[in-house]
Amino acid sequence: MPRDAVGANDDILTPIGPVLSGICFYIDPALSRELQLKIAEAAAEGGASLVGGDRIATHIICERSSLAKYVQYEANIVTPLWVLKTVREKIQLRLVHLSADLVTQLLLLLDNAGKSDSLQDANNVHMNIEEDLDEFKSFNQGLQVRERQVEMLAAKAVVRKRRGPQQQPCRTLPQPLTPASLLEFIYWSVTEPPSTARLHADMAHANAGLQQAIGSAEQSSMIIFDEQDTTKKPILSMIPESEASQPRDIAYGGAFLTILFPIDRFSEMGPSSRSYFSPYGFTAKQILDHVYAFYEEYISFDEIQTAVYTDSKYADKLRTIYATPETIELGYVPVKRSTFIGGKKLFGGLRRLGSENPCQIYELQLNVIGSENAS
Repeated sequence: MPRDAVGANDDILTPIGPVLSGICFYIDPALSRELQLKIAEAAAEGGASLVGGDRIATHIICERSSLAKYVQYEANIVTPLWVLKTVREKIQLRLVHLSADLVTQLLLLLDNAGKSDSLQDANNVHMNIEEDLDEFKSFNQGLQVRERQVEMLAAKAVVRKRRGPQQQPCRTLPQPLTPASLLEFIYWSVTEPPSTARLHADMAHANAGLQQAIGSAEQSSMIIFDEQDTTKKPILSMIPESEASQPRDIAYGGAFLTILFPIDRFSEMGPSSRSYFSPYGFTAKQILDHVYAFYEEYISFDEIQTAVYTDSKYADKLRTIYATPETIELGYVPVKRSTFIGGKKLFGGLRRLGSENPCQIYELQLNVIGSENAS
């Protein structure tokens, strides 16, 4: 407050009116600045003085929340409303005086009341938080429901489109024949991005279309690996940019494809299966992307329960990492499937399971890279 408005020093201001004549007010600093200005104006109008020290004041002006600080003082304690109403009505309102022992008891009552208020405020805050959480959960649930409804409508539209103009059930339509093997002519490590895949030299001309199918939009070249070349240097085969905009060749014509993925280095565990859907079939790049994405994932908890019993140096590493405080804090085991298969990462194509045709279940063939046969 300005010194001339609230009496920032201990000087007593000259009374102006008779209603509060002879009274020295001390204004609690906890009051808002606007309220302090109103009190100062009213006090001046009523003839009271403002002082800067609470010990020399005859009256202390405060709200209920600050009462405990001043109740043991000898000064009278009044509220801002008492001052404003007294000046407005030109009559001093009645004051209540307490004995010293009652003041002590009042302090205890105020302390308990403060704790009760704090507890009530905490409960109110907790209730408000719970209400906000419930409202957010309800909104989020409604959003998820709408998203799923849209997804299911899209799936239903795809099913109807597959049925054709006659709306025959898909099971009655002719089923596409499935090849016994897929992509056997690709040389690729499943731990590397699909864009690094290469074609064997003896299959390059017969499968020239796959050079575009596997290559990404940013990379319009395909590397051909010549097994007869003793230098083992890849030969670079460039794909014309004009072909990049053409439709990619379909490597597998079925709408559903189930792949059985090897999990561990020595095949002690059974394969893990994943099913995929594409209404127009699968390109070579799509299949390689699915394989790469699978081995880039961390080993699942269910797989770990079996994998820790396998016998390999990769299993030893898994057992060590699994039983560490850092892993428990993470909430998952930071070991990718690509790590657990060790050197068995050379892509060998996909082989149809069984001789029945059509059959959409294929087993991924992985071979050991030459330098890691002993792994």
